[in-house]
Amino acid sequence: MVSVTNVLYYYVNILYNSNISHKTGIYGNLCLNIFLRKVKLYLGKWESKKLRTLFDKNLLTDVHLKQMTYKDLNAVLQYDLELFRKISCHIYEMDLAKLKKQSKIRVVFFVNTDSVWSCDRLYRLFELDERFEPFIVVPGFNNGTSITIRETYESTVQFFKEKGYKIIGVWDNGAEKSGWDEIGVPDIIFHLTPYLNMLPSTFNIFHVPLSCLNVYIPYSLATVSELWWYNAPGIHLAWLQVCESSLTREMYGKSSITGPDNIVVLGHPKIDSLISPGVSLDIRSYWKIPKEVEPNKIMKIIYAPHHSISNSINYSTFHQNYKYILNYAKTHSESTSWIVRPHPLLKKACVDAGIFQTEADYDAFMEEWDMLPNARYIPFGTYTDFFLTSDIMITDCGSFILEYQYLKKPLIMLTRADRKMNELGNANLECLYQVSGDNIMAIQTMFDLLLLQRNDCLKEKREQFYNSFLNISQNGGGTASENIYNYVTSQVS
Repeated sequence: MVSVTNVLYYYVNILYNSNISHKTGIYGNLCLNIFLRKVKLYLGKWESKKLRTLFDKNLLTDVHLKQMTYKDLNAVLQYDLELFRKISCHIYEMDLAKLKKQSKIRVVFFVNTDSVWSCDRLYRLFELDERFEPFIVVPGFNNGTSITIRETYESTVQFFKEKGYKIIGVWDNGAEKSGWDEIGVPDIIFHLTPYLNMLPSTFNIFHVPLSCLNVYIPYSLATVSELWWYNAPGIHLAWLQVCESSLTREMYGKSSITGPDNIVVLGHPKIDSLISPGVSLDIRSYWKIPKEVEPNKIMKIIYAPHHSISNSINYSTFHQNYKYILNYAKTHSESTSWIVRPHPLLKKACVDAGIFQTEADYDAFMEEWDMLPNARYIPFGTYTDFFLTSDIMITDCGSFILEYQYLKKPLIMLTRADRKMNELGNANLECLYQVSGDNIMAIQTMFDLLLLQRNDCLKEKREQFYNSFLNISQNGGGTASENIYNYVTSQVS
C-alpha cells in the first residue's frame, strides 16, 4: 500500500502542477480541481498521520528521524502546505542541532552522470576540512535503453575514480548496494538532479531518512518555463536549494508550490571554473588543429545538440539539421575545428524518434564526426576546458546558452517555434545569434557570417546581459563553491 501511495503522490502532484493541467482546464475546471485536491488531501492525510501526531504532541525525537523518511514529510506536503512548512523547519532545526554536536559529518554528493558534475571545488573544500568526510555516490541513471544506462553508469564511475574521489558505485539490480542502509546513511546529501524516476527506487529522496539534510544544486542554469521544472519533490524536500541569481530565486518562488523559503542565492559552482580556471590550458590537447597552423587562425566550435526532440521541453532541432551540420564541418576542414558534445539523453531520444534505428547507428554517426581531421566527439566528462578554449558555440540546449554567457563569447542558437523560456532565458535571447533549426539556408548564412567571416556584432549586448543578470551570481565576495561551503559550515558550527 505504501509503494502505491508513493506513486500516486508523485504523479498526482505532477498532474496538479503541470502545464497540461492549465491547457486542458483542470485548474479552471472546478469539479476536476476539487477532485484532484481531494485525492491529494486523502493520500496525504493517511500517510502523514504518524509524523503529524508526533509533531502535534511534541514527541518527535532523533530516533524517529532515523526511522522515518522524506516520504513521510512529502505526505504532509500533500495534506497541508502550512503544516509542511512548520514540520520541515522543525526537522531541519533538529538535524542541525545534532550536527553541531558531531565531531565528524558525512557528506555525500549524489551524481548519476558525470555530465552534471559541477562540484569539484566544493568537494575539495569539504575534503580539506577535518570535520567533514565527503564522498560520491553514483547510482544507475534510469533513463535510456539498457545499453545507454549501463554505459552512463560505468563511464561515470570511471570518471570519478580517475579523478581520485572517494566513490561508492551502486546499481539497483541486486548486484551491488541497494539502499542507504547498505552504504551508510550520510548526514548531508548534495543532489544534482531532482528527478525521482531517473534514480534507482531505493536511492530517491523518499527513501532518505529524516535525520539527513538534503541540499539541491541544479544541474543546469534554468531557462525552462514549464511548471514541473520548479515542482519536483527533490526540490520541495530540500533543506537548502542553491541558485545563481536573485532573478532565478524569484522565478522559483513564483512557480514552486512551496515558494522560495529554502532557496539561497549563493552562485552556481559550475561557473567557478569558467570565471577563474586556475590553470593554463593547452588548446591542441582538446582541438584537432594542424601543427603548422596557429590555433587562433582556426575557428574552434562547440556543437552541443539537446535531446528534447519529442518531449514537452521542445528545445532540440537535431532531427532537422544533423546531416547538414556534419557536412558543413567536412567542407570547411581548413578553417574550423569542432567538438561535438550532445546531451547524454540524445542517443535514446534519436532511437525513440526513429532518427536512428539502433544505438549502434547513432554511435556510427558520432564516430563519423570523430573520424574527421577537424572534429572530436566527446560524449562524457566535464566540459569546462573546451568551453574555455573555444571561440563559439552552436546549440539548442537551454542551460548551455546561459553558461556560455559567462565567457562572453558568441553563440548561435538553433531555435524551434514551439519552445518556451522563462524570464532569464528570454532576456538571454537578445544577445544570441538565433536561426531557425529547420531553415538550412538561413543556418548556412549564419555559419558563414560567424564561423568564416567572424562578424560578431552582439559583443556589446552580451556584456550588458552579463552585467545585468549574471555578474550578481557570485555573492559574499567568494566563488560559488566557497559561498556554499561557508553557508553549510556556518549552519552546523
